[in-house]
Amino acid sequence: MADLENYPGRKNGSGIFQNIINLMPKHDIYIEPFLGSGAILKNKDSARVNIGIDISSSIIKNYITGQGSYYMTGDSLKFLDAGSLLINSIHEHFQKILIYCDPPYRIITRRSGSKIYKNEFTDIDHANFLAMVPNLKCYVMISCYDNDMYSEALHDWNKEHFKTVTRKGKATETVYYNFNPDLPKHQYNFMGKNFRERAAIKGRVNRNALKIMNMPQNERNYLLDILSKKIRISGQ
Repeated sequence: MADLENYPGRKNGSGIFQNIINLMPKHDIYIEPFLGSGAILKNKDSARVNIGIDISSSIIKNYITGQGSYYMTGDSLKFLDAGSLLINSIHEHFQKILIYCDPPYRIITRRSGSKIYKNEFTDIDHANFLAMVPNLKCYVMISCYDNDMYSEALHDWNKEHFKTVTRKGKATETVYYNFNPDLPKHQYNFMGKNFRERAAIKGRVNRNALKIMNMPQNERNYLLDILSKKIRISGQ
């Protein structure tokens, strides 16, 4: 079995998984085709269905299928290519799908400039991946160290940058995504760009929640009724 705690490229670091999860729109099905350490899947709120895929069987052996979560060994590029029509149909007609892709970063963008995975991506693999993802009409997020190949292929996607600290030092992560950032979020507990901002937001929300909870019951119900109607009218 693989050592997930020391898996290269894992997103467990403070400020990494929080920023990625904070971008996620509300969804029913979550697919992570390059599972690796599974830091994002483990730290986000579960969807109704969760699917993890990795080309390494030693990675998948660390996960247990059950209760709406399914893990499989497979070639993620083949999965995305073969499943795109079904994924698009489900997303459009039945349930919302989010695919989070964290493929091996291009070797030229790494500080070490060297190979670190048993199953690396060549530039041809990256090109095939980038030609494939625009065909996915569901919600898609892609992590990388920004580079010309990705910025050109995904020029019409939204993107966010945030600072991280890796074993090799400071780095700038980039997340590309193909949806409106104002969509309702899958979860709100990671709102904010850093620890201080997240703590400030959490403090404000908790103080306001406490004020509401301390209101007389009928006044509280009246307030909640008004908020419900205004939110329904605004379509949020």
